[in-house]
Amino acid sequence: MLPELGTTSLGEGPLWDGNALIYADLVEGLIHRHSFEKGTHETIAVGENVGFAVVDSQGAVVAGVGRGSIWRLRFETGEQETLAPPARDLAENLANDGKCDRRGRLWAGTKSREGSATDTGYLARLDSRGRRQIEWLYPVHISNGLAWSPDNTKLYYNDSTDAIWVFDYEMETGAIANRRIFAKLAEDGAVPDGMTIDSVGALYVAMWGGSRVDVYSDVDGAGVRTGSIEIPTALQVSSVAFGGSDLRTLFVTSASVGMTPADMERYPDSGRIFAIEMAVAGLQETRFDPTL
Repeated sequence: MLPELGTTSLGEGPLWDGNALIYADLVEGLIHRHSFEKGTHETIAVGENVGFAVVDSQGAVVAGVGRGSIWRLRFETGEQETLAPPARDLAENLANDGKCDRRGRLWAGTKSREGSATDTGYLARLDSRGRRQIEWLYPVHISNGLAWSPDNTKLYYNDSTDAIWVFDYEMETGAIANRRIFAKLAEDGAVPDGMTIDSVGALYVAMWGGSRVDVYSDVDGAGVRTGSIEIPTALQVSSVAFGGSDLRTLFVTSASVGMTPADMERYPDSGRIFAIEMAVAGLQETRFDPTL
């Protein structure tokens, strides 16, 4: 656990960029940037829930906000600009996870609000020139983790239910096709949340409600669980990202939202951020390209 970083209500979307860790607090509507080297910590108060935050080619932050709008923000000035409205502007939706492919295209998803009777979330890709989001998948329960294979031919995807999905990915066009189950998950009360991938293609999947990060290898197109990283002091593990100077530090976010006093006594580090040194390096995330 990183003592210099405070407790989040719902930590999301960790990202290593410019020798700093960027992450969001979905519930509190905050975007954080922490430099371990400089010992500095900056925050943007968005005023609405924030599902993710990436960085564009100019160093500004691009975030999924509110019902799924895409905003551009700056730590230095607090300036805010709307890049695109939601693909579906539904009152029951909230912005959730998002990430850029290795060309810099932004994919972003939404989720149904807790208690919704139907699934109304989606997965979309931002068309910056048209200032719109192109919907690729609907309906979705909770659009969550995204990770591209090292050779860019597959997109792994979590809709937080009982499976990890995979699509064929066309990097030239940004098209997805042939959705299929990558791994069927055990019904143990945990669901797949944020996700990342390392340089040899192993997936690291945050298991919300499971106090762990599960690791999967792609064996002839099928997901084989090869291990788990236990986070015993946090129940709701929410997302993961590689960072550090050599990309061998696995940052893990978690959440305290919805925890009872008894839960917090059992899982006292819920909402904290963890750093775990790994033997295999991750892959540097690509900045958002506003021309795509």
